[in-house]
Amino acid sequence: MVTNDGDRTGGDPYRAIDGGALSGGGYQACCNSRPWMETAAAMVIAPAIGTAWGPKSGVFAQYCRRWAAAGALAAPDECAPASGTCVSPVAAHNGTRCTGHWMATHGEPSGCGLLANGSFSGACRLSMAEYGVTFGYDNSSKSCIRNATLGGRFKDVNGTWPEGKGFYGGAFGLAMWNTYVGPVV
Repeated sequence: MVTNDGDRTGGDPYRAIDGGALSGGGYQACCNSRPWMETAAAMVIAPAIGTAWGPKSGVFAQYCRRWAAAGALAAPDECAPASGTCVSPVAAHNGTRCTGHWMATHGEPSGCGLLANGSFSGACRLSMAEYGVTFGYDNSSKSCIRNATLGGRFKDVNGTWPEGKGFYGGAFGLAMWNTYVGPVV
């Protein structure tokens, strides 16, 4: 859950999905993954580059191939999403329990109060009050608090940014990827 504390990058503490404030968001889509594909293509073209990277070069190349083929990885995820209270002008929705992934003070808040047309009547105001109770780290299992029925922490973003999309990277780098690693477009 984004709380505006600390840096904006980081891996998933449970190593189940892409990390960061939102799987596939932030620096992962904006600035890193697409240029990394070009670096991985260079490793294929000149294997000495991968050798110089050392034993992690294979994991790096595997990530780049997965990003190019499938985009953000947010499922399967058995960890429970953050919880809070729905703030809605619809009386039946206002004050009900909701789940999401954004603090109201950062980015677009998670919707709540599902309407018949598929839109939401309000925004989920997340709270750290339930951390360690309904979501977050579970001391007894030394892992996350699980709740697979809720679909994971970022269920709506699984598979976003496929085909090597991203904000940075050039036509030449994508041509190298398509020629030497495998087509994505």
